[in-house]
Amino acid sequence: MHAFLDFLSRRETTVWSRYGLTGVVVGLISLLRLFVPLNTAPFLLYMPVIFIFGVAFGRGPGLLGLAISAGCATYFFWSTPPVGELSLDQALAVAQYLVIGAGMVLVCDALRELMRQNEAAAAAARAAQAEAEAAKDAAEAANRAKSAFLANMSHELRTPLSAVIGYSEMLQEELAEGDRRDMLPDLGRIESNARHLLGLINDVLDLSKIEANRMDVFAEEVDVARLAAEAAEAVGALVAAKRNRLTLEVAPGIGTMRTDAVKLRQCLLNLLGNAAKFTEDGTVALRVAREGTDALAFSVSDTGIGMSEEQMARLFRRFAQADESTTRRFGGTGLGLALTRAFAHLLGGDVAVESTPGRGSCFTLRLPAELPGPSVLEPVPVPAAAVAIPLDAALSPAQT
Repeated sequence: MHAFLDFLSRRETTVWSRYGLTGVVVGLISLLRLFVPLNTAPFLLYMPVIFIFGVAFGRGPGLLGLAISAGCATYFFWSTPPVGELSLDQALAVAQYLVIGAGMVLVCDALRELMRQNEAAAAAARAAQAEAEAAKDAAEAANRAKSAFLANMSHELRTPLSAVIGYSEMLQEELAEGDRRDMLPDLGRIESNARHLLGLINDVLDLSKIEANRMDVFAEEVDVARLAAEAAEAVGALVAAKRNRLTLEVAPGIGTMRTDAVKLRQCLLNLLGNAAKFTEDGTVALRVAREGTDALAFSVSDTGIGMSEEQMARLFRRFAQADESTTRRFGGTGLGLALTRAFAHLLGGDVAVESTPGRGSCFTLRLPAELPGPSVLEPVPVPAAAVAIPLDAALSPAQT
């Protein structure tokens, strides 16, 4: 019914067709009632017609049909025996018909206007949605173009910095053997800043490659305990710089996993470096354990500043940190965690975080033991509970 009324209300017609068609239809019904007497009140034949024309053509044609039909109904009452007389009941029936009919015409006109407004609102919503989708497509196309450009520029961006680093190292070696050793600290700062800038460029390029779907994943057999120990050892100096203690807990018999070792190592370095940055005179811990038979969890916890729920909601956005005060106090670009989550997704996993302000945070990287792909190896048996091991014992003699 709603679709039928909507169809009628949206038809565009001329004034003559609206009023003329109303008069013709009411007249035809009156002729039918005149030549084929029916055992029903005359105006009952007109009510459906008045309703349809009120919705289809509006108030004017509806009131015209009501007036003509009321006159015809009065004539039918007057022509029935006793002919020439209109009883009080008949007069009241006609008056009641006029009141009800007028109310129905006004309701139909309001319904017609409401449907027109709904149609206009729906059309505006469709136009706005189309505009938003077009803007979204344009933004995504621009983002893809940017990502493709940065991915293609990797060589041009990295080569000059690599040359700066190389010449800095070469000059340091030459000056160390001569009498200009006073320049060594300056050259060291040049090399350090160049390496820092190269690291930032690498992060940006890696994110751009991921966005442009140009980041390759190379699955290989990874010794989990050895990789965790290497990552912990790599950030040892960074952790110690703020008088922190680093602990490593690896479940005994953790075994191996098949994944991209480079990206997994980068994820661990990012998480450990992030924990060391926001912790002072505390503890940074890396724990590795299996979850079931087909997944591993790498948890990095700290006793640092912690975060609120609002701050955690912004964590994994690119170029964003917990808040502006964090950026001013601790520095950083906000790329590390975004890149870590992107790598985790590439490896078939994800990163979760739990944190309490003033008590510290815990980031958990969960990855499948077998990198999703056409070739899947047999899962490693579930080991015993995790135990703490010192860093210098993390590498077994067979692994060194």
